[in-house]
Amino acid sequence: MFGRREQLAAAEWQRFLMYASDHGLSIVTVIAVYQLAESGTKATISIAGEDSLHDAWFWWDRVEPGSALAVALSTGYGTHTHRSGVVYVGSQDGGSGVYDRLDAKTLARARRHQLRAVAKQHRLDKRMRRTQLTPAVPR
Repeated sequence: MFGRREQLAAAEWQRFLMYASDHGLSIVTVIAVYQLAESGTKATISIAGEDSLHDAWFWWDRVEPGSALAVALSTGYGTHTHRSGVVYVGSQDGGSGVYDRLDAKTLARARRHQLRAVAKQHRLDKRMRRTQLTPAVPR
C-alpha cells in the first residue's frame, strides 16, 4: 500500500499546514536560492495561492531549494533589483520570519502520498460505478 515514510510525511505536512493557519502565516516554497550572505538569503519563491514567482530576501536565515516555509512576510522595493514587490521575510533589526519549515524530501514524500491516495480513490470510484446495478429498460 503506502510507504511508512510517505504516511509520516503526509502527517507532517498536515501539521505544518495547521500551524501556519493557526498562526496566520503564509506558506512559501523556495524555488531557487541565488545569493547567500551573512545577513540572509536571496531566493526565488512561490507563495501558496498565487501563480507568479517572487524575488525574496530572508533576513538572518538560510533557506533550501524545494523546501516549504511558514513565514511572516511583507513586500517592498528591492534596492538591488530596483523593483517593487520584493518579498521580505523577517527584519534587519528583528530576526528570521521563518516560523516552521519542511525540507524538500519530506515535502516530496507528502505530495507522493497525496497523489497515490487520490489515484486509489479514483480507482475505487471507477470500480463502484462499474459494479452498480443499472435499472432494466422495458422494451
